[in-house]
Amino acid sequence: MKWHQNISIAAPALRMNLLRTSLTVIIIGLGIMALVSMLTSADGMKGALRSSFASLGSDVILLENSSQMGNFNQQGVVQKKDPEISYAEAKLFKSQYPDPKSVTLHYQASFMTVVRYADQKTPPRISVIGTDENYLAINKIALQQGRSFTADEVRRGQGSAIIGAGLASDLFGNEQPTGKTIFANNQPFTVVGVMEKMGNVMGESKDNLLIVPLEAAQKSFGTGSNNYKIYLRPARPEYVDEMVNEARGIFRPLRGLRLGDKDNFALTRSDSLASGMESGLGSITAIAFIIGLITLGGAAVGLTNIMLVSVSERTREIGIRKSMGATKVDIRNQFLWESIIIGQLGGVLGIAAG
Repeated sequence: MKWHQNISIAAPALRMNLLRTSLTVIIIGLGIMALVSMLTSADGMKGALRSSFASLGSDVILLENSSQMGNFNQQGVVQKKDPEISYAEAKLFKSQYPDPKSVTLHYQASFMTVVRYADQKTPPRISVIGTDENYLAINKIALQQGRSFTADEVRRGQGSAIIGAGLASDLFGNEQPTGKTIFANNQPFTVVGVMEKMGNVMGESKDNLLIVPLEAAQKSFGTGSNNYKIYLRPARPEYVDEMVNEARGIFRPLRGLRLGDKDNFALTRSDSLASGMESGLGSITAIAFIIGLITLGGAAVGLTNIMLVSVSERTREIGIRKSMGATKVDIRNQFLWESIIIGQLGGVLGIAAG
């Protein structure tokens, strides 16, 4: 028998058992949906991670406190965590670095601040950052309107502010934000710039940011962390390794470290951080793939059982067909094509749903 003849026989048989056929298609569809959706989710996480670090660039270096929670020694005892990077250390480092324009200081002043303008007020979800005039350039943050801080504003701790696109929309709507005065922690800040829409980076919304000069952040948000971060970006990407070594050589004496002492700070390149996190996501992808295969295997077992039931119920039909000259191959191909049709229908359903 030709393949199209088998299909013409298989299709009416499937229609006669429509409920069983539909349930089998749904079972297979669920298995393929699980496989497709899990792998797509894992790839989506990788894509979001790459996108987050692409906006930052592969040549940014982060100097920070290497241990936020303390380290465990070989006996499992928590050792004293590394000292925080103070404002004095951060300022000294920037002043001693040969090219201060390639250095920016970062101070997380608050995570849950209410910002107010006229009768508009945000929920307590605004993240406040204290920084300097180099922050936007080093982190490649573009402005849709306005300007960055000036060195004079940073030095005097002037109440200037750069706001995210989401915060601007919440407070001002279609009104022009630049030049307006907003209030954060009951302190006035004049908006000098509005960032372009950035979305979420590493699970944190960059559109609900309030960026203020360092001195202003310290005066207005006294409850913020005293731990500073330092970002560096070389003039050319090939100078990253040289910049790492130079930064280490300047910062070690500021921390009071002698020759042979272990660093009590971390210098991390953004590309190595992204690679490390992406390799961690690789295990998630593998687990998702295994779970999806198990689900798909369960669907295959369900299809096998249903086809076994179908064969046992149709022994009379098989006997009649054999008496009319059908071979074992013809009988096998008939049920095989029924399985193929069900599998393809389930595959289309599963891919669309996934």
